[in-house]
Amino acid sequence: MKIFKVKYAFAILIASLSMASCLKKGDMNIDPDKTTAPIMELQYLQAGNNTINSGLQNFASAGLTYKSTDLADTANYNISLAGPITFSKDLNVTIAVDPSKLMDNLGGDSINYELMPDSTYHLVSTAAVIKAGQTIAPMQVVFYPSKISVLKSYMLPLTIKDAEGNIVSSNFGTIYFHAIGNPIAGSYTREYTRYNNFDGTGIPVIHSITPSTFSPISPKSVSALSGAAGLKYIISFTDNNGVLSNFKVKFDAESVAKSGVAIVGDITIVTADPVAHKFEFNFHYDNLAGGLRNLTDKFY
Repeated sequence: MKIFKVKYAFAILIASLSMASCLKKGDMNIDPDKTTAPIMELQYLQAGNNTINSGLQNFASAGLTYKSTDLADTANYNISLAGPITFSKDLNVTIAVDPSKLMDNLGGDSINYELMPDSTYHLVSTAAVIKAGQTIAPMQVVFYPSKISVLKSYMLPLTIKDAEGNIVSSNFGTIYFHAIGNPIAGSYTREYTRYNNFDGTGIPVIHSITPSTFSPISPKSVSALSGAAGLKYIISFTDNNGVLSNFKVKFDAESVAKSGVAIVGDITIVTADPVAHKFEFNFHYDNLAGGLRNLTDKFY
């Protein structure tokens, strides 16, 4: 494998926005069904998702997935009153960035996050009011992806600073917005080819060109979807001060289990050029109905 010096890196800031619900038993420091005290939490919103997406147990869900070329993207979140009661008067709540939480997930991903620079985000407001009888106050934070270095791992730990003395959930009181720096992550085009034979000869049965993404898992690994059967690649490499080498690729075990096919042999790395952002992988599978297939994914 050749060693390449990365001169130009591009990345997608990797995560998820989500729609949230109440605190769940067993997931929190206080059970809302067994206390009359109000409990404050944050909810990170994304259409089609019903989880809270705040707190360390939902750390991955707060990863930013905006394109690095975007000038501005808005993340919506809620300040939420959980538990069985509401207030008969308005409740004033303030939020703040808490740098002391930067290392909270060190045991989870071993990444030393830097605090996101002021120039890369804007808190639309740091104060909100939950109206009497209500449980939600909508909030927003604007991120400026084009100003965020794609080679550094940043975090914006957003937390409830004060809620007029009311209890703040120790599990769901912080959203860990973060972006993992990775030199090969980002937006790609995927060219997928399938032959209905082992040798890859003749006319391909499928040839498609679609958008794709190398999503950072860590500063030295990414995931990417194959065009075949929902299979997910895990691509890793060595990074020696910007010199990338020792590329390795495997399939995510869960994606193989769900694919309904049996992988035959190893994945062949045909090309791994991080400078040109070109990658090509070839592999074979058995469709479990007597058919061997030859498959290639090109990413560029």
